[in-house]
Amino acid sequence: MKTSQQKQAIEFVYTVKQRFVAQPSKFDEFARILSELISSTGVKDLDFLVSKLKNLFTDDHQDLLLALNNFLPRNMKVVEKKESCDDNKYSWLLSDSDNEFFNKIRDRCIEKNDKSFSVLIKFCELIASCHDKRITVREVDAEFSDLFKDDPDLYIQCTELLADMWETSNEESGLDYSGFGFLNKRRKVVRRRSLFDKTMAVKEFYLYEMELGFSRIENTIVKLDQDPERFGECLTVHDKRCIVELYKGSDSDYTFKGEDLVEILQSCDPVRRIQARDVVLERLRKKMMLLEEQKLRLDHVWREIFEDIREKGAVYCHREFLDQMTEVSKNNYSD
Repeated sequence: MKTSQQKQAIEFVYTVKQRFVAQPSKFDEFARILSELISSTGVKDLDFLVSKLKNLFTDDHQDLLLALNNFLPRNMKVVEKKESCDDNKYSWLLSDSDNEFFNKIRDRCIEKNDKSFSVLIKFCELIASCHDKRITVREVDAEFSDLFKDDPDLYIQCTELLADMWETSNEESGLDYSGFGFLNKRRKVVRRRSLFDKTMAVKEFYLYEMELGFSRIENTIVKLDQDPERFGECLTVHDKRCIVELYKGSDSDYTFKGEDLVEILQSCDPVRRIQARDVVLERLRKKMMLLEEQKLRLDHVWREIFEDIREKGAVYCHREFLDQMTEVSKNNYSD
């Protein structure tokens, strides 16, 4: 067998496996027949085994039955019936595309036994309509939300695709989507950042700074839970800064400044070191709780913001919050 035929055979076996993912016994039967077919020597045995393979694919799997022709002798090939043309019109979708996301949707259709690839076809039609300016990106997003309601992972990837199309969907019109080349198209011009992009950038900055605050406090707590005699050598510049920043402000509960507490923690007096350690640990844990509460509140706000972007294409009522969040992120959450 030639190399190209070997590759086709491997792809065919993989396709059969994906088609019968919910019917493992059928795939096992296919594998058994295939094994016997490879080891068969007599013409009668060959004819009998091919007949069994055909029977296996007859029930709603005409495309597999026709694909089997590539590996059968001329006198055993399946003759395509005219009445089955409609059943086979989407069989070309079984071949791999250059686009990874296209392949992922196709494989999901196979897993769900979507024989006509209705979800994949609808996806391609929506993308093409958006490029032709027949529908807006917002309308496409609403369609995607319904189309992939049972596949949130695919919907998330669709929104990433929409982010790239948000303000550039009119770049080219009348595209032929049968080749799906535009899904891999890279812009040759520097595009303006969309509302989605700008808002996501602020959120990512917020998440980064919030995570930085959590990790800094957690690390300092771990250091202070160690032997007080080792504070002088184990407290890093970042730990000391965390303690200093923790006690900034005009809170009347602060008996000491952060700098004073750092100095006591590194002093030679073991009693004062332990007293300072207990005071700082209590404050750090309180700050951690406040950060966790703040994160819960802000996560709720972020959900509302992105819902507004998706449904209205605007964030007017959240503009002040986004401006404030940018400033807060720049000033660090440990303040």
